[in-house]
Formats: sequence, C-alpha cells, structure tokens
Amino acid sequence: MNGYALPMPQTHVNNPITNDQFVLDAYRAAGVPMATVYLPTPSASQNADQEFDIRRKNAVALVRDQAPDRPQLAARVEEALAGFRHQEGASFVAVVTESDVVFKRTQVRPLTSTAVHVGLVPALLPLLAAQQHDIEHLAVLIDRSGADVMNRAGVGDPIDVTEVVGEELHLHRSHPGGWSQRRFQQIAENAWESNAKEVVDSIIDEFPTTDLVVVGGDVRAVGFFTDHLPARLSPPIQVDGSRQAGADAFLDRADVALRTVAAERLTDQFNRLRSALSAGHATNNSGEVLTLLAQGRIDTLFVANDFSEPDRAMGSVGLGSGEVTVPRNDGAVALAAKTAAQVIVTPRYVADMGDGIAGITRG
Repeated sequence: MNGYALPMPQTHVNNPITNDQFVLDAYRAAGVPMATVYLPTPSASQNADQEFDIRRKNAVALVRDQAPDRPQLAARVEEALAGFRHQEGASFVAVVTESDVVFKRTQVRPLTSTAVHVGLVPALLPLLAAQQHDIEHLAVLIDRSGADVMNRAGVGDPIDVTEVVGEELHLHRSHPGGWSQRRFQQIAENAWESNAKEVVDSIIDEFPTTDLVVVGGDVRAVGFFTDHLPARLSPPIQVDGSRQAGADAFLDRADVALRTVAAERLTDQFNRLRSALSAGHATNNSGEVLTLLAQGRIDTLFVANDFSEPDRAMGSVGLGSGEVTVPRNDGAVALAAKTAAQVIVTPRYVADMGDGIAGITRG
C-alpha cells in the first residue's frame, strides 16, 4: 500500500472493544528505561507473608540482572513492591521507571510465576488481552420484592452492590379458592411488576450510562424487569440465579455469558479488519503498519499477544533517540497509544494478521 489510503466509510461495529486507558497511559510513557513486573500473590498457605517477601526479592533481583547499570530502576521497583500486601489481590502488575511508578494494579486473575521485562516499552500485552473480556455491566439478581444491583467493571472484578426494595406489600399469591382466586393472583402480580419497574427506575437514575445488563432470579420478576427496560438499553443477558441462594453461582454464570459477549465483539472486529483489507483501507504488512502508526494514520491496530515477536529498531518512528530496538508488538502499541489509535489484542495466530500485526487506516 503506497501513499495515503482513500477515505474509508464509517463501519458500524455493534459490539466495540473499549481499551483500558490506564494501561495505554503506561505505553504513552514509553521511550525511557522501565521495568514491567508481574508478581503472583497467593495467600492460601500459612507462610504466605514469607513466600510473598521471597517473590518480591526475586523480582527486584531480576531487574538488577537485566539492568545492572541502572541501580535506581531496581531501587524504584523495590519501593513499589514494598507498598503492596499479598492479601490485596491474586496478582500484582507494575510498570516502573527510574523516577516514577507509571502503572500499578492488583488483579483478581492469578499468575503462575514472576515475570520481569526491562526495556524502553512496557510489556502489558497479556494484560490488555485479558481486559478485553472485562465489559462494564450491571448484574441484577432479582426476586418479587426487589433486587441486588451489582455494578461491575468486568469478569471477577470487585463489585458495588445496591439493594433495591420494592414498596408494594402484596408480594405473595393467596389461595382462597373460588371466584376470588384470580383477583388475588392479579393483585400479587401487579405488585411484582411494580417492584420490578422500581428496580428499572433505580438503574436508570443511578447508572444513566449503562448499556449492558445481566439479569437472573425469579422468572416472573425477570420477565417484568425486562419488559420495563428502556429501548436505549440492549436486551439484557438472562442467566439462572436465585436471590435467596446468594450471588456467587449467579455471578459465575454471568461471567460465562460475558466471555461469550467478548468473543463476539472480537469476531466483529476481525470481520471489520477483513472488510477493510478487501477494500484497501487496511494493511497487514508489519513495516507499513509501523510507518503509518508513526504518521498517525492508523485508526485501529490489531496486534498479536505473542512473546516470541521479533524485536524492531523503532527510534526513527518515535521511540527514543537513535535506532533503539524494542519488542515490535509492544512498540506498536506504544505508537498507537501516542496517536490515540484503538488497540485490539488478538490470539497468536489469526487469519488476515500477516506476521502478527495489522492496521485499519484513518479515513
């Protein structure tokens, strides 16, 4: 592909992928020596404190081994890890320069081993790939008297819970028999519907930007809840659940459903790339992608989550001074972050991805 791409018509993607801006901020800091540290933080054993202390010391030692001429970098990593306790999460990720901690986060996802990377770019592709499954949503566990509304940032993330209690008192069917039974039943169902509508009204008031809802619980309450959702919301994802039994099993089923949604969104993006390649509005030649990124001409970067990627001299395209060499895919994400391009992290081997990197040009 030579010269500028022809204007590309806007492609509507029903299920877009939203990047984690905090992760991309770490990539915007690329160009100075930095250490990326992945640290498991298991807490199950009786000696968890001692085991975690050993893991921290090992991580600092790995930084010293990879950057023996930069003692301040190892010292800064040691400071960052010293302020963290193993009880705070299943794992810990940090990106540290000699002068600052540019990124740190506790994770609910466990890690099997410590990993350290020292270079001019962060090594956060695995984190970006995992977080593409983290879709902001409300998980609503409802019964005939009200609901627990859980605001979640993604799969397994900590949740804020709001309890909505309906004001209607006629919550149970009566069984008096005779001609009055239908009247009593209708009174009860009217109460259930009123309570479900109150849950919907609470969601609209408290979470006006919500666009995805997962709901489970009493079948009749779920039906009334769904009927009263406004048209601006997508149809809710329905999974089994019981408010009386607690939220754990419901949230497990919600997470399975969310992974399916995330896979569908990724498929939508692959279809978008395939169409753009056919129309001449994209390239899967890695050299062309990097050049276009440096020129700010890539709208969406597709990059494989692959630690075996080749290094690439990238000083001439905006990272560092001179011809510095960095891992190609992480360097591409750094250029995408600096030019406000969207980033889609893909599995290692995907059709239409060339040698693991592709880009849709800006129209």
